[in-house]
Amino acid sequence: MLSKLKGDKTMAVPNWSHVSIERAKPGSLVTAAAPAPDQLHLYVTAVNGSIHSTSRDPASGVWASWLPVTGGEAALGSPITAVARIPYHLDLFVTGTDGQIYSTYWHVWAGWAGWFQLPGVAAASGSPVTAVARYPNHLDLFVTGSDGRIHSTYWDDASGWAGGWFEVPGVAAAPGSLVTAVARYPTHLDLFVTSANGEIRSTYWDDATGWAGGWFQLPGLSAAPRSPITALARNPDHLDLFVTSAAGSISWTFWDAASGWASWSQVSGGAAAPRSPVTPVARTSDHLDLYITGTDRRIYTTHLRADATWQRWSPVPAFDTARRAWVTAVPRTADQVDLFATDQPAGAIYSTALPFEWELFPPRPPTDLHVTEVADRKIGVAWKQHSDNETGFHLRYRGKRPTFLDHTGSQSLPANTEAASITGLRSGYEYTVHVVAVNEAGESGGPNVTATTPARTISVAKEGAGSSTVFVVNGRGFSPNSKVELRIVDGLFQHPVTWVETAEGDGTLTSRRSYPCVTGESLTVSAFESADPEGTVSNFLETSCP
Repeated sequence: MLSKLKGDKTMAVPNWSHVSIERAKPGSLVTAAAPAPDQLHLYVTAVNGSIHSTSRDPASGVWASWLPVTGGEAALGSPITAVARIPYHLDLFVTGTDGQIYSTYWHVWAGWAGWFQLPGVAAASGSPVTAVARYPNHLDLFVTGSDGRIHSTYWDDASGWAGGWFEVPGVAAAPGSLVTAVARYPTHLDLFVTSANGEIRSTYWDDATGWAGGWFQLPGLSAAPRSPITALARNPDHLDLFVTSAAGSISWTFWDAASGWASWSQVSGGAAAPRSPVTPVARTSDHLDLYITGTDRRIYTTHLRADATWQRWSPVPAFDTARRAWVTAVPRTADQVDLFATDQPAGAIYSTALPFEWELFPPRPPTDLHVTEVADRKIGVAWKQHSDNETGFHLRYRGKRPTFLDHTGSQSLPANTEAASITGLRSGYEYTVHVVAVNEAGESGGPNVTATTPARTISVAKEGAGSSTVFVVNGRGFSPNSKVELRIVDGLFQHPVTWVETAEGDGTLTSRRSYPCVTGESLTVSAFESADPEGTVSNFLETSCP
């Protein structure tokens, strides 16, 4: 199956595959870090609470088995923070099961060190720890404490870890809130957090002036407490911010040194569950790609092109994750990104490669829909397919018959299908059949065709008059040898009479029935097969008593 790309290029539909054998809480963050240009390491809190890691072989692309990181443990679903501040070196941070902040580090020659505590602050279990390396020999850490305050500490190669944590005062956030930190250039840090009352707040640090005088609001948007804010610096003078609002809209604002902060806007009408994280990736300074989990648990992507317009959201096919799930996106080349996520409901860790600016379009519609067969309660149709990216076809039908309710139904058919047989229809209905091709992006248009199923009909002759009347009912079109129920009803529905006859082998029947009536009285005669009362109703014949 193929999907069209910008410039009318084509590519294979994403192929999700296991990242070795490991499971985590569905929706967990899969942390990725590259200690060297040809290396990629992943970290996750496994279902048993242990912190596990794997790496990809740069030559074969095969993932190694997941292994525990020196006995580290955290609450189920806890995010792991990894920072590569120098080549072939990684620093990890996590909130432990006791609410304390822990760290370890890896070096290519020495392997993993033991976990050690960074004392002085307590956080809610599972709280994300944010780490930023502004310089190769410096680390800044941020976390929301269990008291709802924003706490920070730092490490410097010259002095080691600072003597404890300090508060970045001026804002209260819900425990467990992500503190987002971005270094647009080495001497400057911008912080963002969703406050306890749902406001988007920011402050900044500059080496020359220290911390700004408190946190300021980015007005115009309300988010649910603990909503993660993601930020990206495409260049030193520009910041992009993303958050899912309390109403579920995927929202964006930006800061530019020339114009300041822009107003919040919704990204191409996108929607997700409140608190859903938005993952941005910038492959160049004038391109952005976004990834998010929608309300239907599918992963979606859109992109901002150089002309500054967001494109339509496209689903990334063949994968379901949990609502509010993290999607990790790691650029592999200038044209390709690797996505990582946990599936639903097992929590297995999967990955797929995807081009930047990827779009999935609905398939092209089928044509030449025509009727191939009309039989008793059955219509056959065929068509020509023209799409190379459909996942299947939807066939829908609606039957109409005067004085009867419409009869509707549908079929889901596999890809590459070009014919279908519709059974279980009703006698004497005019059916309109509609066929469309479908994929994760939606439906194509499609043609209609109309056909009428054979009717069951009756005629009535009368012998005698009044209370001595005998009705002779002749029928045709019934199923051979079927049991047919015949009914006479007076105009007031007070004296209905029903009896059963057996149709002949050719579907005809003749029945004589005495029915005492009042001369001139209105009567209605009808028939249907016992095995399918709704699908085999004959015409309703109105007559009168002789």
